[in-house]
Amino acid sequence: MTQATGSGSAPAAPDNLTGSAISSTAIDLSWSDNSDNETGFKVQKSTDGSTWSEIATVTDSNYSWTGANQSTTYTFRIYAYNENGNSNYSNTVNITTPSSGGGATASDITYLATASASSEKTQYGQTAAKAVDGIYQQGYSYEWVAVTNSGAWLQLTFSQSVTLEKIVLYDREGSDHITSGTLNFSDGSSISVGSLPDDGSAHTVSFASRSVTWVKFTVGSYVGGDIGLGEIEAWGVSGSAKAISQPEDMQELTILSDVALNPVYPNPFKIETSIQFSLPKEMYVKLQVYDIKGRVIKDLVNGIETAGMKRVIWDGKDDLNRNLTSGIYFIKMVANNQVFVKKMILQK
Repeated sequence: MTQATGSGSAPAAPDNLTGSAISSTAIDLSWSDNSDNETGFKVQKSTDGSTWSEIATVTDSNYSWTGANQSTTYTFRIYAYNENGNSNYSNTVNITTPSSGGGATASDITYLATASASSEKTQYGQTAAKAVDGIYQQGYSYEWVAVTNSGAWLQLTFSQSVTLEKIVLYDREGSDHITSGTLNFSDGSSISVGSLPDDGSAHTVSFASRSVTWVKFTVGSYVGGDIGLGEIEAWGVSGSAKAISQPEDMQELTILSDVALNPVYPNPFKIETSIQFSLPKEMYVKLQVYDIKGRVIKDLVNGIETAGMKRVIWDGKDDLNRNLTSGIYFIKMVANNQVFVKKMILQK
C-alpha cells in the first residue's frame, strides 16, 4: 500500500489506472491501490464518457473484462469502497478493441529478445536476464537491479524486426520505487511512463503498433537506493517467429541440451492450451497452474519424466474439475533445481 487511511473513513482513491485490449473482445485493466481499508473496487465503463455502468466488483488491483465488442472505444474508471463510503474516482483510461478479422493477435514475445542493461548487480545475480525470466514476485534474486540508479536503463533487442503494441513493466516490490521513466524505440519514437505500482504489479503501456528491432526503458525519477525491474514484457507480433501462430513449430524453440519451458499456445485461450517443455535427461518435474494471488489451482505433472519433448494440455479447470473464470494465470515448472514461469490468459 502506498497510502494508509484510518479504519473509520472511506478509502483513498486508486490511481495509475492503465489497460490494453488483449483481443477484439477482451481488455485487461490494472491500477494502484492507495488504501489499506477498502472492501473492494468497483469497475465502471462508458462508451460516451458521460453514461457509466458497473461491470465488476473485485478485491484485486487488476481485472480482465471479456464482454467487449470489436472495434469499439471504451472509457474505464474505478473507485474503492468500504462500509464508511466510497473513494473518489481514479483517472480514466480509453481503450479501443481491434476488429476480429485479419491480422495476427499480439502475444508476449519477450522470449525472442536479448536483455541488456546499463549496469547490473552481478554479485547478487540481479542481472538484466532476470527481468525477462518469466518469474514474478519471487524475491530479489529474480530481479534486475542497477549499480548506478541515475539514468539506469534496460533494453530488449530482437534479432529481427517485430511489431510491438504494448510494454508491461513490473517494479521491484518494496520501498525502492520508480516514479517515472521513458520508453525509447529503434524507430526514433519515445513514450513517457508514469509511476510504476510499488507492489510489483503490472504497469501496462499501450501504444499504436510500431515496427522495431529494440526497445529501451530508461529510469527517470525514483525513490530509494536499489532501482531496477522485477520483470518486463514486450507484446506484439514477430515477422517470422512461426511459433507464435503455428503450434506444430513449437519444437523449434526447444533446447534439448537444457531444461526449457516454451511459451504456451494458444495464449490467450478459451477452451484449452498446450504447454510444452523439454528435458535433456530423465528427472523429477513439477508442473503447476497458479492464479494471480499465487494459489495453486491445478497440478499437471508431479513425478519422474523421461528425456525429450513433452506436451501437456490444460483445460482451464482446477483440481476439483471446476471451470475457472477469465483472468491471468501462471504455469510454473520446477525441474533440475530450476524454476520456470510463463503467463497465460484464460478468456471465455
